[in-house]
Amino acid sequence: MASSSSSRRKGPWPLLVALLVVVGGVGAWLWRSTRETGASDVPLWTVARGPLRISVTEGGSLQSLRSTTVASEVEGETKIVDVVAEGTFLTEEDVAKGRVIVELDKSSLEEKRRRQVITISGADADLARAKEALKIQQNQNESDLRKAALDVQFARIDLRKYVGEAVAGRLEEHAGDIASLDLRALASAEDVGGEALQERRKRESDIALAKEELARARDKLKWTEELLAKGFVSQDEQVADRLALKRNDVALEQADTALSLFTAYEFPKQVQRLVSDLREAKEAETRTKRRADSELASALSDVKGKEEKLTLETAELERIDRQVAACTIRATNPGLVVYASSEDRGNWMGDEKPIQPGASIRQRQPILSIPDPKGLGVRVNVHESALDRVKRGQTASIVVDAFPDRPMRGRVERISTMPNQANRWQNPDLKLYATDVALEDAPNTLRPGMSARVEILVEELASAVYVPVQAVTFVAGKTTVYVREGGDEVARPVRLGLSSDRYVEVVEGLSEGEKVMLAPPKDRHPAAGGKEGAAPSGDRPAPGAGAAPAGGGDRPAGSPGGRGRGGRGSRGNGGGAPGASPSAPTGDAAAGSSAPGAPAMAPGDAPARPGS
Repeated sequence: MASSSSSRRKGPWPLLVALLVVVGGVGAWLWRSTRETGASDVPLWTVARGPLRISVTEGGSLQSLRSTTVASEVEGETKIVDVVAEGTFLTEEDVAKGRVIVELDKSSLEEKRRRQVITISGADADLARAKEALKIQQNQNESDLRKAALDVQFARIDLRKYVGEAVAGRLEEHAGDIASLDLRALASAEDVGGEALQERRKRESDIALAKEELARARDKLKWTEELLAKGFVSQDEQVADRLALKRNDVALEQADTALSLFTAYEFPKQVQRLVSDLREAKEAETRTKRRADSELASALSDVKGKEEKLTLETAELERIDRQVAACTIRATNPGLVVYASSEDRGNWMGDEKPIQPGASIRQRQPILSIPDPKGLGVRVNVHESALDRVKRGQTASIVVDAFPDRPMRGRVERISTMPNQANRWQNPDLKLYATDVALEDAPNTLRPGMSARVEILVEELASAVYVPVQAVTFVAGKTTVYVREGGDEVARPVRLGLSSDRYVEVVEGLSEGEKVMLAPPKDRHPAAGGKEGAAPSGDRPAPGAGAAPAGGGDRPAGSPGGRGRGGRGSRGNGGGAPGASPSAPTGDAAAGSSAPGAPAMAPGDAPARPGS
């Protein structure tokens, strides 16, 4: 009984001793294994040589790069009467038949049109009256001008009638300075004709007759006196003959005086009056022409003003008709109907009311958009550091999240000139450029708004020595990788070439088959009190010979994980084709392709080689 009790008390000790021996052996083996691997838990990467795809990978969403925006063209504000249901797919047949997709309220416009028709009727009547007034004015002008021309003609005829053709011509030439002419001499001129010549000749004839009568009276008185002396006549006859002589002498003086008065006064007065009448008639004709021109211009201006008013009122009616027609919006291209309010729901500053019957719409306010199903593409935001590598026309591989097993081809179609300002309030230093990648032969199952990942192919290297970007760091200001040599970690400066978001070409400093660490050793990390000059993995250089980060935002391209882009749908590092791992290990994962979280290779990249 005592022996059995003793054996029960000693039974567990041999088992415990055996367990301690096993645990000690395993611990010794793990200690030796750790010593052999450099006592470091940082994964290793075997330097590879092979084809390397240089690409820029970004995330975005599907949208139509050729979308038709339907906006209100009605001035001011109106209301929606009817609108096609969102999600309706407009076909080619709908476009051909002119299917109505939006109907706006046009009642006020129709009332305005009725008033405008009345206004046009009044303007048309005013124009008709103005045209009649113009015709009357034209006729009046013609009558006044004819009368004025006749007055001139009559005045010229009167002048020619009085002085004759030759003298009248000279007088008309000197009508403005008639006082400078010697009219007395002109009265006796040989070329004077007309009534003036007749008057002058009459007076000259009167003088000649008076002289003859005077000579006869003198002769008669002489004979009478001789006969009286002989007693043949009486004294009374002598007295009568003497009186006759005196009468003839007075008649001669009167005839001379009449000729002098004609030459000195009557002829100049009549000439000046006739010349003045001719001049006044000419000036009156000029005034009549000017007055006629002025009144005609006024009538024409009135007609033109009425025509312009009618034109303006007609144009206003046409504008109203266009506004009425704009209230009915028809389909112009096939595609999926998307309400503008649905597109703006993500905008926290937007205050637009939903698109629905009864909603108020302003002029030029978008109502809906119709994306072209044949023009689908992906809009991504490319960081400024990678902008110099992205060119228009480059090919791209696109994977839509909804169809991850169906990669599609695309092509860079447009690169924005200015950076996207969407996130300027969150990060003013973040510069992203909107880039459109058009899909080639997009299937009908795709819909705008679907998330997608785009890999833009920059270059394909046939043979290159490369390492993951997280293996590169800065030491003393130089791009450096840590190489496992024997059981120690050695910092080796390298010269870098091209890079993708995941891999960087090593032009100089490494050879194929060498093993590099995917992060600096912990004992050399500044946070752990390591060697001076070593930088944390987050401060590693950008691939590409110390250039700007290949795919980074606020952190270098060599940093694992996200890039701080802030862009919608952005992925992490991942320069391979669709299906690549979104991020690379930071140093805690196992080395090589079998390590959890290790970067997966893309088609065209060299295979990952596990560390030892």
